Amino acid sequence: SLLTCAFYGWLLEELNIKMFGTYHYPDVYLLRVGEVPLFIPFGWAVIIHSSMAITNRMSLASFSRPFMDGLLAVLLDLAVDAVAIRLGLWHWTVPWEGNRQLRLDEGWFGVPPANLTSWMWVAASYSFFRRALGNRRLLCRRIVLRETLIVALSYCGLVAGIYFTGTVTHLVRAKSESEQIWVFAGQLACFLALCIAGRRPAIVQLRDGPGGAPFSFTLTRWGIHFGALGTMVVTGMWHQAPALWAVCFGTVGIECCLIFLQRQSTRASMEASCYAGGRIPKDLNDYGVAGMPVEAALLRNGTDAERHL
Repeated sequence: SLLTCAFYGWLLEELNIKMFGTYHYPDVYLLRVGEVPLFIPFGWAVIIHSSMAITNRMSLASFSRPFMDGLLAVLLDLAVDAVAIRLGLWHWTVPWEGNRQLRLDEGWFGVPPANLTSWMWVAASYSFFRRALGNRRLLCRRIVLRETLIVALSYCGLVAGIYFTGTVTHLVRAKSESEQIWVFAGQLACFLALCIAGRRPAIVQLRDGPGGAPFSFTLTRWGIHFGALGTMVVTGMWHQAPALWAVCFGTVGIECCLIFLQRQSTRASMEASCYAGGRIPKDLNDYGVAGMPVEAALLRNGTDAERHL
């Protein structure tokens, strides 16, 4: 699935450069596939699967997990993209204005707000179709067909999200890059609302199984965050853009909160697993029911044990 996600990342980059021309990579990158440097598709794979690995350990309904994956993906981009363009790793342009380069004081620290929205749709679309189609064991030939279908459908979902964003932007008449930040903020709020609506008890989460990402990319995410912070310190960017410096710390703070939420969900899931297996968790000693069968414990202590679970 990582290779599939990397191919998906390359496809969306290549087609975006060819069709829309909103950014380009400088000629310093020698290892390329088409117009895309080789490391970019694998970066997409790590970002999307790290988001899915975190979401899989949260007590969320199936419909809300792709939206959470979109939020987790854009969390990395809020600081990284702005730092990268200041290093010249890629350049944003405005095709409808003679391909002029976007100024650093436009949009989100020099990044088009539509790009931030696209990040959410990139991850959400792939996550949705990966979760819907990718957890079944198939023969080799059918695996190739399935992976191809996932890439094609994910890209279609991304295009639909981009056109939806464009339609909203047109309806609210957000012409400048600064005005389009509010379009991004609105979609961010919608994604967040759907995630909140999808919260559910851990005992229900057990029915879906773990699924999703093959392993955790938590260390990679921290590397991206602290890489952005370190770059700002070494290059002196924090003097030039103190607000971006604050954004870097803010994203790190949110990542810390995510670790806390993951631990809470894991603990609740373990307790729910013990409950489903017919045993009361050991930390219910306060009720005097540790190790007892569920039926006997409930008869003895009534709803106290249920309330704890």
